Amino acid sequence: MRKWFRGRKQLRHALIIKDHVIRYVQCRGPQLDQIERLEERYLPQGIIDKGKMVERETVSMIVKECVERWGIARAAVQFCVPDAFVTIRSHHVDGNVPDDEIKGELYLSLGETLHLPFDDPIFDYKVLDTKARQKQVLLVAAPESMIMEYEELLREVSLKPIAFDLTSLCLYRLAEAYEQIQRDDHVLFLQYDITAYNVTIFHREIPVFTRHFQIELDRREWKQLPDAKGYHFSGEQRGLEVEFDQVLNELERMITFYQFSVQKGQTGVDALYIFGDFPYLEQFFERLEKRIDLSCQFMKPVQTECGSIDVVPLRFYENLGLVLKKEVQEWR
Repeated sequence: MRKWFRGRKQLRHALIIKDHVIRYVQCRGPQLDQIERLEERYLPQGIIDKGKMVERETVSMIVKECVERWGIARAAVQFCVPDAFVTIRSHHVDGNVPDDEIKGELYLSLGETLHLPFDDPIFDYKVLDTKARQKQVLLVAAPESMIMEYEELLREVSLKPIAFDLTSLCLYRLAEAYEQIQRDDHVLFLQYDITAYNVTIFHREIPVFTRHFQIELDRREWKQLPDAKGYHFSGEQRGLEVEFDQVLNELERMITFYQFSVQKGQTGVDALYIFGDFPYLEQFFERLEKRIDLSCQFMKPVQTECGSIDVVPLRFYENLGLVLKKEVQEWR
């Protein structure tokens, strides 16, 4: 079974491929004081869309160029499942089913009592509650065909994929390592990039709720900066303001839904953390603090001795959390 929750050691090369960018962190070991390199390569519009490789040959060519430029051929890498494909479900199985047989029971339930938005799931699960007649199980699932497509891509460019993870779990791991999270808190993570944003709510280390949204700003209005280290929005300021309001409206709806539908009114979100590469996060944060009655914050800066970089940019934090992952999945 593919494990997303906890496990054993290793990992040195953290590679994350998104619709608009490839980011890579090289580390001597699974500790942040061992960071050696931070690299990124922004992608042409449309070659990856919602995690799907639309122009696979172009993606392969670019990733191969990165591998050669960064000198990481034959490296054992860990990567992240595209957020657009991740599904979280709460499900109940018969209380008499032993824990080591739950996986088989879940597969038998597919299409009957367990419904997922794809036919070929790979999933991990966690038993949340056990009662006399039922066990409550939390599933984190993704389509196997998509994961295999990324595995094949990495192998054909001379990399060895040895682990995969969720970007939200990577961020939680990083925040936990910095002791910024109280274990019993219900914490919302907002990952806000230029093409999409992802919302995940954690409780006691478990992602209990997640939603993924596409940004509605026209991608053509994002222009790459002269140093190729990001983008700026070339459209009207009003477009950004409308975008901010849409994200805030969704956040308010999800916070309310979580409190009254998921938690039955017994508790709600305690804190909100912001991550991502959206160039105007500071402007968004100002609006967020006025609209959302929560403790809203960025994670504190991560220091490094990586070349001339003293502080790791926020956009690399998912990679940092991937470096901290103690478990290396055996692949195949």
